[in-house]
Amino acid sequence: MKRRISIFLLLALLCSMTAGCGGETGDENGIPEQTVETEPAETEEDTSAQVDELPEGLDFGGATIGIASSVNVHFHGYMDVAEYDDSTSVLDQSIYNRNRNVEERLNVKIVEITDGSDNVERTFKNTITAGDDSYQIFHGADRVVFNVGLQGFLLDMAKDMPYINLEKEYWYADGNEVLNLGGKQMVVFGEMSLGTYDYTHLLAFNQDLIREYGLTSPWDYYAEDNWTFDSFGTLVTSVYDDLDGNGTMDENDRYGFHTRQGFQFPLMYTAAGLKTVELNSDGYPEFVAPSNQVFSDVYDWCTTVFYDGNAWYKQTNGNDFLTKSPMFQENKMLITDMTFFYVGAVRDMVSDFGIIVYPKYTAEQDRYYTWVEGGAKALGISLITQNKEAVGALLEAMGTESLKNVIPTYYEINLKAKYSRDEISSQMFDVIRESRSFDLGDTVWCAVVRENMGNAFRDKKPLASSLATIEKAVNTKIEEAMKVLAD
Repeated sequence: MKRRISIFLLLALLCSMTAGCGGETGDENGIPEQTVETEPAETEEDTSAQVDELPEGLDFGGATIGIASSVNVHFHGYMDVAEYDDSTSVLDQSIYNRNRNVEERLNVKIVEITDGSDNVERTFKNTITAGDDSYQIFHGADRVVFNVGLQGFLLDMAKDMPYINLEKEYWYADGNEVLNLGGKQMVVFGEMSLGTYDYTHLLAFNQDLIREYGLTSPWDYYAEDNWTFDSFGTLVTSVYDDLDGNGTMDENDRYGFHTRQGFQFPLMYTAAGLKTVELNSDGYPEFVAPSNQVFSDVYDWCTTVFYDGNAWYKQTNGNDFLTKSPMFQENKMLITDMTFFYVGAVRDMVSDFGIIVYPKYTAEQDRYYTWVEGGAKALGISLITQNKEAVGALLEAMGTESLKNVIPTYYEINLKAKYSRDEISSQMFDVIRESRSFDLGDTVWCAVVRENMGNAFRDKKPLASSLATIEKAVNTKIEEAMKVLAD
């Protein structure tokens, strides 16, 4: 399902649209009509890795496979839908169909429990401690699954699990390579969980405000291969208006950029292709941020744009800022950050909006990079799993069925046709999907690395001293983890 969008295609699409979205039908408010039948623009597609290589005729005699999944309001935390009726969403129906197809193919039965993270983790570990093989699959936030592995509750997915082939496209190569520490793969990301898509970031921009202020569209920058930090900075520093004329800039006024506090710097250093923690040639993590000058350069750029350029509304907290503070929907923000999960929050806004990937640091950067925020859902396998063949085959089969049915529903229909208002935004979802980036300093050590770096920017602290302050703690975390993994 690898997709590529060409500059030629983007130029053709841009030329076919007028400032008023000419060529599209719309309602009386000028909002283009969208239905789930809308066809995405034609793309090149590689299907070579879409099908698992499980042997024909596998039959596990009705074996029950248990999944323990943590859930919250910021992602699709479940992996099973046991039944549905006329009120069930199309997405949930696709998950139901995927799992029933897998059950029939392998002659297994899927049973899932869902609860808050702490409760699910406790249940999973307690059953293992008691020698109870009720739950073989642990489905939770990446760092939680990792820590459960460090505590000795998980198998090595690459070495201990029959049938698992992490080179298949339904396993996320970049994320799984990051989590392969010292040659051990206790934690994996895969397409059978929507919780990784849900934590992938992107940008939305208000097309009406772009026209009102006479600005260059991000799509034009992208088509010219000039969608860079400088272009983004030009846009977000061009809008700063005291709409109510009271002399005080607050939630009643207009700004260039919207995201939650503490996210500006991580969003941008990820877009620049940086990782705070990298694996050396021996698979050992190293905290590289203090020695990489580009982090300081990006930090200075963020300070210049977001603080000195007044480009950021600073009073926002929580992943649900788009719903609690709907300033983008109210035409008070030119550009907003969001995750895939929250695209639906802006679907009913009156003004036209577009979707764009995060910019490159410079035009010479080899590719785009998109932050997959720490907390994305990952998978681990119980240490005492008895029927490893059934569990391994189940995950592989779910990967194939996810690519065939669930992801097209979530992605092609639910996002690209239902939420996305135009063909270029539709194509941008493909670009964003291909650019996802994972960082151990967030995926695993979020509290000590990413949060401290984000908060340093929020509090206007010098980056060098902030990194020096946390360096010992980060290295201690790494050493503790690697000592456990080496045993």
